[in-house]
Amino acid sequence: MLAAVLAALSLAAPPGAADAGKPAPRPRTVAGTVAEVSLARARLGLDAPEGRLVLSLDRNTLVLLAARQGTVLDLSPGLPARASIGPNGEAYWIEILPKEAATPSPGATAKPSPGPSP
Repeated sequence: MLAAVLAALSLAAPPGAADAGKPAPRPRTVAGTVAEVSLARARLGLDAPEGRLVLSLDRNTLVLLAARQGTVLDLSPGLPARASIGPNGEAYWIEILPKEAATPSPGATAKPSPGPSP
């Protein structure tokens, strides 16, 4: 009897073995405009082309400014940004982009550039 139990245990898959064939989810990068920042809830709202994304912030979230590393205190609504988001909505890094890099709002039309002046 004991030998049968030990044989069954040796054939059982180790914990997590069912997921062993699946690749780990990869972070994705999105660009948009900071819509809201809640330091108390450790959340950031980002208006992206696919809609409003709510990202979680933690002590490991890296904030990158044009010429230096920043902190979450540098984030404010209206700033154009790019972020790397993990599979559970966690922000790995947030890069504040120059104002001219802002993504246009849905329905916004680009102004044609004037031609060369005579």
